[in-house]
Amino acid sequence: MVASAGLQQTQRHIHLGQRVAQELRAASFQRFQRITVRGLLCGFVELDGVVSSYFAKSLALQIARQVSGVTDVIDRIRVGPVSAGSPTRILYRIELKEPN
Repeated sequence: MVASAGLQQTQRHIHLGQRVAQELRAASFQRFQRITVRGLLCGFVELDGVVSSYFAKSLALQIARQVSGVTDVIDRIRVGPVSAGSPTRILYRIELKEPN
């Protein structure tokens, strides 16, 4: 029973992180192509990566906060030049740890 509950909780974190990544992709794929979304426990998500402007950073955080189920967003986004050789997809990963 405990393992089953843990699996369900893990699936919820994965789904939440995927929804945030999908919303960012739908809003502006090019603008957010260097952002990594990481699902954490308790509805926390972490956004990490590089965007080209403070407006893009603010928009990414706002989009993530508006996703149903997100309780807080950990901001690790940096503003700087986005290189031409950057990946062309939003990455998603999950880490099962308590937020700081």
